[in-house]
Amino acid sequence: MADDSNYGDQPNYYPNSFSDIEPTESYKSFEYDLDNNHVANFNRNQNDDDHYTQPGLFYTKALNQEARTALVNNIVGHMSGIDGPKRDEIINRQLCHFFRANIELGMRVAQGLGVNIDANAMNHTK
Repeated sequence: MADDSNYGDQPNYYPNSFSDIEPTESYKSFEYDLDNNHVANFNRNQNDDDHYTQPGLFYTKALNQEARTALVNNIVGHMSGIDGPKRDEIINRQLCHFFRANIELGMRVAQGLGVNIDANAMNHTK
C-alpha cells in the first residue's frame, strides 16, 4: 500500500528493528457488511507459514546458473548498503531467510557480503 506520509528514514511497518511501533488492535480483525455481502479477513491455513519452499524451488528449478548469479549479485548489491547500529543484526536475520530457502543461495549471499559462514558447522540432512 502506498504511503506518502513522509516518515523520513523511519520504518512504517511492524515488526521492525528500529522503533517501538505497535499494531493498532482495531485493525487486526475486521468484519463488516457491504451491499449484503459479508466481508471479513480470511483465516489462514497451516500451510501459509511455509515461506521458504517456493523461493527455494524458484532458485533451484526456475533459474539457470546465470540468473542465479544475477539474483545473488542483486541481493548483495542492495544489502551492501545496509548501515547503522543494527547492520549486523539485519544482515544475519536476512541471511537466515536465504539459508532456509536454499543453502547455496545463503552461502553465496553471505560470501558476497563478506560474512564468514563455517559450512562444516551446518547440519545437512539428506
